[in-house]
Amino acid sequence: SYEVPAALKIHFTEAELNDLLVHFGMFDIDGGGSIAADELKQVLQDMGIDATDEQVEEVIAEIDKDKSGEIEFGEFVALMHKVNTGQLEIGASLLAQAVMDSTAGKKLAVEMAEVKENPIPGVTFIIDKRDPTTVVFDIDGPPDTPYHQYVLHLQVVVTDEYPYSPPQTFFTHRLLHINFNILLDGTTSMPQVTAFWDAEWNVRALVEYVLELLKEPNLSLLPPDYAHGTRHDYNTQHFDHRNPPGMDLRAKKKSSDFLAEVVYLYC
Repeated sequence: SYEVPAALKIHFTEAELNDLLVHFGMFDIDGGGSIAADELKQVLQDMGIDATDEQVEEVIAEIDKDKSGEIEFGEFVALMHKVNTGQLEIGASLLAQAVMDSTAGKKLAVEMAEVKENPIPGVTFIIDKRDPTTVVFDIDGPPDTPYHQYVLHLQVVVTDEYPYSPPQTFFTHRLLHINFNILLDGTTSMPQVTAFWDAEWNVRALVEYVLELLKEPNLSLLPPDYAHGTRHDYNTQHFDHRNPPGMDLRAKKKSSDFLAEVVYLYC
């Protein structure tokens, strides 16, 4: 149950209660409406907080006023009220500490709730229950591109510095595109995209921009010698002797058959 006693509810605005509900959902892994010992221990471990079974049971016993053996939302709100009013030091409760440490996950959850209400066409997503700072997007390859009829998997990981620093963003598989980099581990990064990140962006804007690049690559993001097709021109000062001829990225951009074959092999 997500009920909050009236005497406690008056201390919070509706927005604050909604934020607490988002935090609560990060620990309520199965969505059952309460936080069980195994759920709390799992989330703490995922956040790098090692806790024994005894410590987890102690945390629950301190908060579980109705002795149900689990933490309901009202009890969770009561705990956070104690933190807000200085009745409880954050470090005195593993759960309170974990809540305060999960700021990045909360920001992501709020953004994804908005995306769920107003979906991006051709895109679905799943937030990692064990790591609430991670979301995986399944992107339908846009029509009239080499990626059409394939599902692309884009992973976004936010940090505590988000949105003032860009999230880690990469495809979980190889993807040939002039604005993306295929890495040795088989993933595909996009430093040309995240390099232009600023605090006004959000995850939705990032995904929509990636979609636009899939439809129409942006040569202006490339180094000048690549963008102007001079990297392998012997007659220019930009000629690069380290790479063999035939690597002109503009030619790759035009080679839909080649791209389609690579997508088939790696997606």
